[in-house]
Amino acid sequence: MSRRKLLSAAGIAIVFACMSWAETETELFTEINSACTSGSYPAVIEYCEKLEKEYPDSPLNGKAYSYKGESLFKLGKFEEAKAVLEMAAQLNSKDPQSLVGINYWKGRCCYSLKEYSEAIECFVRSSKLFTAGKFSDADTQNCFYKSVYYAAKSNEVLGNTLQTQVAAAYVISNGKKYSANEYNDSLKVLVKANNSLKKYEDTVLLYENIRLLKANGKAESVEPAYDYVALYAGDAYAALQQYAQASSCYNEVLDGKKQELAAAALQKAYVNANEHPLLVSEAPQDILSKAQTVLKNYPELVAEFWIPLGVDSFNSGKWNEAEGYLDNASPKASREYRLLTGLYKAQIALKKNNVNSASQSISFLDEYSQAGRI
Repeated sequence: MSRRKLLSAAGIAIVFACMSWAETETELFTEINSACTSGSYPAVIEYCEKLEKEYPDSPLNGKAYSYKGESLFKLGKFEEAKAVLEMAAQLNSKDPQSLVGINYWKGRCCYSLKEYSEAIECFVRSSKLFTAGKFSDADTQNCFYKSVYYAAKSNEVLGNTLQTQVAAAYVISNGKKYSANEYNDSLKVLVKANNSLKKYEDTVLLYENIRLLKANGKAESVEPAYDYVALYAGDAYAALQQYAQASSCYNEVLDGKKQELAAAALQKAYVNANEHPLLVSEAPQDILSKAQTVLKNYPELVAEFWIPLGVDSFNSGKWNEAEGYLDNASPKASREYRLLTGLYKAQIALKKNNVNSASQSISFLDEYSQAGRI
C-alpha cells in the first residue's frame, strides 16, 4: 500500500475515532439529563462521575456538576452537594443562567445545614442574576421564585423582619408561581412580619381580601393559613383601636378547627372584651362559655379565665354570680386554682350568712383541700 493511502487510512481512522468520542460524550450527558428528569438521582451521580473521569476536559462537565449537586441535595447529602455546587459555580462562571440554579441549590444546602446567612447570600445572588438576565425558561424561573421564598424563611429565622416582610410580600403578590403549601406558609410569615413592623393596615387588608374569598366560597387555597391570618388580623385591629373588629377575628379563630390557635384567640378575646366592654358586644363570660366546647382539649386554660370573673364578682358582692363562675372553673382547674376556688367558695358561703353558712364553708375547705392533695 502506498504511503499516501496509508496516511489517508490513518486520517479516516482518526476522524471516526473523534466522531465516536463526541457521540459517546453527548450520549453520556443525555443519560445524565434523562436520569435527572426522571428523579433517578443515584444514576445522575454515577453518570456525572463517569463523564468527569472519561472526559475531564469536556465542556459538558460544568452542567453535569450542577446536576450532580442538585441530585446530592435531593438525596440529603447537603455538605457534599454544597461542595459540588461550589465547583459547578467555578466551571459555569461565565454562564449566568446556569448560576441562577447553582446558587439556588447551594442556598438550599445552606438552609438545610442551618447556615442561614450564607443561604441568604446565595438566594440574593440567584435573584439578582435572574433579574439581570431576564431568562424565560421554566426551570430558571422556578429557581428564582423559590429563591425569594427561601430568602423569606431564612431571614425570618435570623430575625431580619424587614427583609422577611419584603420577600414574603413578593411571594403573595406572585401566588400562582408557588405551591399551595408555600403560599400558605408565606401568608403566615407575612402577617407576623407586618405586625412586628407595625404595618397593621397591611395585615388588615390582606385579611379582608382572603375573608372576601371565604365569603364567596373561594378560600379553599388559603384554608390552611386562614385562622392564623385572622388571629394576627385581630391583633392588628386591636393595635388600630378597632376593638369590635378585633373581637370578630378572635371569634372566627375560636370557631375554627385549629385548637392550638383557638387557645391563643381565647386569651386575646377575653382581654379585649374585658378591657373594652363598651365597644365589644360579647361579654367575657359569653366567650368562655363558647370556649368550653371549642377548647375541650385545654380545660385548664379555660378554667383559669373563669376564676378572675368569679373573683371580680365576689369583690362586687355578687355572691351567686361569683359562685357560678367558680363552679365553671373548679372541675378542670389546676391544683393551685382549685385551692383558690375553694377559699373563695368558703368565703361566699359565710357571706351568704344563712343557717348553714359555717358548715358549708368548712365543707368547701375540706373538699378543695382534698382535691388539691394537701
